[in-house]
Amino acid sequence: MPCFPASLQAPAKSFLRPGVWMPGLRNNHSHTESWKVNGDPSHCIEETLIAVEHLNEVEHPSEYYVNRVLHEENWVQIFCYTPAGWLDVMELTFVSCEENSSLAKVSSFSTGALPAWFPLGFICDMALCWCPIVDSGSNIERCQIVREALPFTIDVLDRSEGDRLVPRSFKDRSPMFSRMEDRDNKKVS
Repeated sequence: MPCFPASLQAPAKSFLRPGVWMPGLRNNHSHTESWKVNGDPSHCIEETLIAVEHLNEVEHPSEYYVNRVLHEENWVQIFCYTPAGWLDVMELTFVSCEENSSLAKVSSFSTGALPAWFPLGFICDMALCWCPIVDSGSNIERCQIVREALPFTIDVLDRSEGDRLVPRSFKDRSPMFSRMEDRDNKKVS
C-alpha cells in the first residue's frame, strides 16, 4: 500500500502528467502498445480489473491499483507505485474490431521526476518537466506483466499494423480528455 502522501498526490500527478509534457524527453519513460485481444471490450475490462487485483498477490517490485474505470468507454487507468515511491500510470482502452475480438491501446508512462510521496511533488514536477528522466525499461516491462496476467490470447501488433488497425482518434487521446473536449465544444456552440 502506498504511503498516505503518495495516495493523496497521485490523482493530481496523474491528471497533470508533467513527465510527458516535453516531446522527445517523454520517450525515455513512456511506452505505448497496440494489442489484438480475443474477447469483447466489456469482458476485457472486467478481466483486466481482476488481473490487476491479483498482481499485488504475486511477487514483483511494483504495486498496482485501479484508479478509474469508464465502462461505457471501455477504459481503465491503473496506478503503479514503484518500490521507491514513483507513480507510473497505465491506461488501457478497448474497442471492438471483429466478432469476439478487440483492439487495445495500452500506454504506460512516468508521471514526473519526483516520487509521489514528496510533499507538493506534483507542483515541483511541473517546474522540472524539462528534466530528462529514464525508467530503465520499467514501462515496457509493466505492459508485459499486465499482458501476461490477462487470461486470454493477446497479440502485440507491430507499430505499422497498430497504426493501420487502430483509429486515429482512438490513439490520440484518452476518454477523459475527449469528454472534456466535447464539453468545451458544446459550450462554444
